[in-house]
Amino acid sequence: MSALGGAPERRDPRIVCLLPVRNAADTLQDWLDEAARFADAVVALDDGSTDGTGAVLAAHPLVATVITNERRAGHLGWHDGRNRNRLLAAAEAARPDWIFSLDADERLDITDAAGLREFVVTQALPGFAYGFQLYRMHGGDTYDPDYEWVYRLFPFKPSHRFLNRRLDLVPVPTQIGPERWIHTTLRVKHFGDADPAARSRRVAKFREADPEGAFQDYYENLRPLGSGPFPRWRARVPELPFLLGAGDSVVQGVARPYVVCLLPARNCADLLPGWFDSIERVADAVVALDDGSTDETEALLRQHPLVVKVLTNPPRPDFGDWDDGHNRNRLLAAAAELWPTWVISVDADERIPPEDAAALRRFLHRGAERGRGYSLASFRMIDDEDHYDRLDYDAYRLFAFEPGQVFPTARLHAPPIPTAIPRERWLQTTIRMKHLVSLTDDARRTRREKFRQADPDCTWEPDYGYTTEAPGELKTWEPRAFDHPVLPARGSASDWPDELDLDGPVLTIALAVAPGQEHDAVQMLWDIGDDERVELLVATRDGYAADVVSNGVKNVATVQIAAESGEAGLANTVLDVARGDYVTFLEVGDRIEPGGFGELIDAHEAGHGVLRAGVTEPPPTAAGWASLLLAGADPAWTYVSFAREALRALGGFDQSCPDGHEAGAARALNDMGLTAGTVSSVVRQRRQAPSVTAMLLARYETGLRGSASARAVRPRAAWSRAAGEIDGAVDASRPLVAGLIAGGAAATWLGEALRRIRRTDAPG
Repeated sequence: MSALGGAPERRDPRIVCLLPVRNAADTLQDWLDEAARFADAVVALDDGSTDGTGAVLAAHPLVATVITNERRAGHLGWHDGRNRNRLLAAAEAARPDWIFSLDADERLDITDAAGLREFVVTQALPGFAYGFQLYRMHGGDTYDPDYEWVYRLFPFKPSHRFLNRRLDLVPVPTQIGPERWIHTTLRVKHFGDADPAARSRRVAKFREADPEGAFQDYYENLRPLGSGPFPRWRARVPELPFLLGAGDSVVQGVARPYVVCLLPARNCADLLPGWFDSIERVADAVVALDDGSTDETEALLRQHPLVVKVLTNPPRPDFGDWDDGHNRNRLLAAAAELWPTWVISVDADERIPPEDAAALRRFLHRGAERGRGYSLASFRMIDDEDHYDRLDYDAYRLFAFEPGQVFPTARLHAPPIPTAIPRERWLQTTIRMKHLVSLTDDARRTRREKFRQADPDCTWEPDYGYTTEAPGELKTWEPRAFDHPVLPARGSASDWPDELDLDGPVLTIALAVAPGQEHDAVQMLWDIGDDERVELLVATRDGYAADVVSNGVKNVATVQIAAESGEAGLANTVLDVARGDYVTFLEVGDRIEPGGFGELIDAHEAGHGVLRAGVTEPPPTAAGWASLLLAGADPAWTYVSFAREALRALGGFDQSCPDGHEAGAARALNDMGLTAGTVSSVVRQRRQAPSVTAMLLARYETGLRGSASARAVRPRAAWSRAAGEIDGAVDASRPLVAGLIAGGAAATWLGEALRRIRRTDAPG
């Protein structure tokens, strides 16, 4: 309390740093002195040191708690997950608001330390974890500019726990899913990988701690050392924003926004505070145009930190000279200077609710396709922001940025989708938007008068009577369900969150249908029968096939996938559309036995997050074997069924990997603690084996796209796993398969190298 007995004095958030450390006595004193710049306390674990590490920790005033492990000579027995969970539990006594993890071979620059303190005071939000850019230092003050993301900061709760993973652990509580991990521009210096000798010591440490090789795919595939020359480290730019959208990059210290919102605004000062509260959940930057306002609109736009550019038109008394097409094209041209990834237009009288905003960001990172225009569902709100009378229209507002794009030039009522995206490439979404323009009778009459001034002869729209229609039956706004699909399925009875069937199916059977397979698909769906617990869903890239299946099978939903979408993209669209707790992916020709639904459901309900099924025959060619093994797949089994919500929380299937996405998803779920089971009622027909050229091209594209699967499997591990099974299974010798595996690994490396070159050359 204050001296006068008033409100409690303001207290800045308290940061507690977790430090697992072993044999670092020579550098630990300096580390602790520097940690005082950003941390209020350090909770440390001495992991069996044989030097003076424990004494240094005990003597330093910043260290609130020291936990110890039994003294040991080497790294055998190192369990990073157990150590970090002990640290997290002990941190509660230090009264943290935020937890930050930093290892003994890592440091924060003094400017980043100050930035961390400022960030938790001004912008960091509860419920999220934050990523830092980890740079490998070379020499005293030079660094490799090819950074990687590490997630180290999150708000403390006593119930939080880390994954109990022995090695390769991300120190973020399991309660904070990856969809709530946010990138920042804050940096960490890493001194443990500075040269080949340090790299060798680091790998040897992991090998000693992991004698059975359970985690070798991680430490044997550490990012290679750069060849230089290396730039000198620079202080953090004070004007640099703290937050980036997922997938953003920092080139030469300049933040590239992930989502830019375009705002044409006129005399809306009263609407802007609520608009900013809404749009900051979606956009990383705003480009605004003040269209001749006579109130405080321009001043409010210039004051808000989210607004990076403000364009203006001269003041005017009414809407007589309103040219919406010209205004929006000016906004798009200004946004192009920022080189965004996505562009969205949201007007000042529109609001995107929090749950829909979160769904939109997830969709952009995992399911949205470049070259398409997407709509938001605009609901007419009545009386307040909690009631509406109807879904008014689909507002097409969202697209991926490409240089040279322009909007239509029609003066009024032209959807802000670039002319280069044809109408057949527009897709409806279930992302909702509240339109506040019709809240009251006065607001509806004002809207009608605006259009009377702007279009007195009804040149741009034949009738404006809809603007003053009396309210219909009012409905209460309901929050969006987390798992509601963004892209509605054709034939689905529940396109909108307020109409969701809470007693939905347990299992979704998703059948991929290629052109020409539609009649076989109809027969297959008839053969596998019907079950009230099961939703039948067909995914196809062919509109004719979708129509044939819809007409031939009752109670089946169809979703049409973009022709250029890969297998992982198709699977992710299914994850978004499916309603079942579990999704089983089938192909035309697969066999599912009578009663197979029950086995799939029972296996999942028993706790298995992923299920595998047998394959009829192994690959018939050497290229087929190499492709499977490099993708981390087993020639005798394939993963067919997944816990939908858990997989979506991990980001879905890896779309940057052209093959092996099922095996990668299975590994991710296993790392999350979900086990894999085997079912006998589903049998996968052997897929067509790729040619040597197709296999090498697929691995090259994997590296080029930056897929996590690119480094998922080492060639030596792939070979040793199945060498004994190859003889007699293919018309080729073992050396040929081994050579193709090595060639595939080289193609992956080449793709990765080109990707790094492109990123370095990318515009800022």
